[in-house]
Amino acid sequence: MNILFWEKTKFTLPTEEIKALQILLPYWGLKIVLDQSKIVPALTDCKVDVRGLNSSSFRDLNKTLRHTEVSLCTTTKSISSDVEFLISYEETLSYPISLTVMNMTYNLKPCGRYGDLKQVIHEQIWLPAVLSPIIVRIHPRLKEYTVQWLNYLIIQSFHRKTFQPLDEISFSIYRKIVDRILMTINPDFAKLQLNHLSTLNEWPDLPKMPSHLNETSPNQTKKGSLSPFSNQQKNQETTTFNPFKFQTKTNEAKIINPFQNKH
Repeated sequence: MNILFWEKTKFTLPTEEIKALQILLPYWGLKIVLDQSKIVPALTDCKVDVRGLNSSSFRDLNKTLRHTEVSLCTTTKSISSDVEFLISYEETLSYPISLTVMNMTYNLKPCGRYGDLKQVIHEQIWLPAVLSPIIVRIHPRLKEYTVQWLNYLIIQSFHRKTFQPLDEISFSIYRKIVDRILMTINPDFAKLQLNHLSTLNEWPDLPKMPSHLNETSPNQTKKGSLSPFSNQQKNQETTTFNPFKFQTKTNEAKIINPFQNKH
């Protein structure tokens, strides 16, 4: 058995769970200092500017991310931020959430299939690149998930290069670690990780997609197929982003693999 501490709380874990925990913690904005047997915040020196949230959502975002010690603000005048998120809600969106980074728009379709850890961990909400500002457009029917999705995007802004594959972690081990450890560290964030497990069947109906995008697996890049911005440049491309389905060299879609470090 192995002993780890979060502040003054002690956890005793078998080796299998320690190994799984080391992989999972970066996804949660945490890390292990092994020589001190401690779990510690991983975003202590990170600063994020978030615009477009109401005061209630901003408070909730601070609560759910407090274990990471990230610094959040609503205007760049207060701090010099590392990354900036601009949030808006648009009825015209054909997907639940759309990210725009450097004139490239990525349509994301959240998915939390029970038992599939790769989909559950961040609900298929993946940041394709970290280039500020990041424009986040969400369909109003899914507004209640704004704080949850921003948690994942903010953590990925700083930790995406440290993410490791989850294939060797069983879903039962994952659930045990969430219930026992993450719930102790930050119950508000832990509930986000469990939210889709209990309400998956009640997921709101998504807006209808244009016929050319309504595919079984929306993996193909579509140039100019969606223009959520009135001032969008003509050369802007729109694609549906799935980091786990684009692992081969033969796929020509412009996809970012969150597990592949840049050199």
